[in-house]
Amino acid sequence: MVNVMQYNIDSIIRSKPAWIFYLLLIQALIVIMAIKGMQFVLKKESSIFAWKIKDRPKHWKTYDLIAKVIVTAGLAFLVITYTLPFTLDIPRLLTGTEERATVIIVSGYDYSKENEAVLPPLVRVQNVEDETEFRVYLFHGEIDAGEYIQIEYLPHSKHARVIQKDG
Repeated sequence: MVNVMQYNIDSIIRSKPAWIFYLLLIQALIVIMAIKGMQFVLKKESSIFAWKIKDRPKHWKTYDLIAKVIVTAGLAFLVITYTLPFTLDIPRLLTGTEERATVIIVSGYDYSKENEAVLPPLVRVQNVEDETEFRVYLFHGEIDAGEYIQIEYLPHSKHARVIQKDG
C-alpha cells in the first residue's frame, strides 16, 4: 500500500502543471505576506506589540521602530532571494524552455510526510555531461546519493522537478 501511495505522490510531483502550481503558490504567498507586512509597517497607528499606541510607555516607541525595521528587512530578504529570481524564470516556465540535465545526486535525502518535511530540500547535484556541480530545490520523494536522474530546472530560482528517475 505504501509503495502504491508513494508512486501516486511521485507521479503528481512529476506532473508539470502541479509543479507550476506549487511554484506560483509559493510566490503568491511571499508577495501577499510582503504586501500585508508593509501595509502594517507603514501604518502610523500600528504597533508590533500587543497594547495600543496611546497606552504604551514612550520608550517603547523606539523598540517598535526597531521591530518594524527587522520585519521590513525580513520581507525584503524574502522578495529579493525568492521572488526576483523566480520572476526571471517565468518566461522559461511559461514557454516550456526550462533547462534539462541528467544529473547524479551528490547529497541524498528523504522528502516525505513521515519525516515531517515541509519544503523541498536544497540538494547538490552534478551534471553528467560537463561535471559541473550545482544546487537545486528538488521536489521529489526519496532519492539516494549516487542516483542518476533527469531533471528540468529553473536556473535563477533553482527549483527542479524530476522528469525521469533512472534505475
